[in-house]
Amino acid sequence: MVRVGRGGLMSKSMTGHNNGLIALLIPLALALQGCVVAAIPLAAASLGYSAFATYKVVQGQGGGDTEVRFKDAPIAPEDQALLHRIKRLAVWPNKSHASDTAMLAETLQARSRLDVITPYSVDKKLKAIDAEISEYMSESEKIAVLKRLGSELETDGILIIDTEGTSVDASFFKVSASESVQHFSVKIYSASEDRYIWKEEFQVATTFGAEQKDTKEVHQAAISAIADVVIKVCGKKKPEAVPST
Repeated sequence: MVRVGRGGLMSKSMTGHNNGLIALLIPLALALQGCVVAAIPLAAASLGYSAFATYKVVQGQGGGDTEVRFKDAPIAPEDQALLHRIKRLAVWPNKSHASDTAMLAETLQARSRLDVITPYSVDKKLKAIDAEISEYMSESEKIAVLKRLGSELETDGILIIDTEGTSVDASFFKVSASESVQHFSVKIYSASEDRYIWKEEFQVATTFGAEQKDTKEVHQAAISAIADVVIKVCGKKKPEAVPST
């Protein structure tokens, strides 16, 4: 795999552990419109390829596909307990993907029992307290900003999506085409613990030569997947409405 810089759509690579997330994301595939969609329950790609769990495959009418993948990293029991205590969650404003983070907040509000603070509200608070996170900051300086923000917003956690670049994969067994992979990391910072309590890696992989897919539709599939995984790890799925009899 050849990495070609930072600033793509999202993450990196490792082994999937929990097939439960795969089952969780199958309904998302069926919800997409305008494409032939298949949800493929692979625990991880075989032969060591990227070692990510594949949760969704969006297949274009003209051939090729776009895959949504998570590493599905294990969570320490103490961190899982902290995640389940989160009631109020702020979504960090990623200026490179402003519409995506706004869509993520809206999806979390609609599907979960979390009290979600939108990226717009977070951005207003950052300006009010004259704080920001710069690419030139050290990790300790970034954590100091998150700690102050958590206190100002009275939030239990801050959800952050970082772009990690784009890579080109030309694995020997993918004989038909290479693919472009956008890499992201998704993290939750705990205000009470003053540290990250959850980190996940995420990919959006598009096969070269495939018919160009609707960018908005692909982003919706990716954001939908992220939202459902966040809801799952926080244990905050909204109860399904019981039909009246």
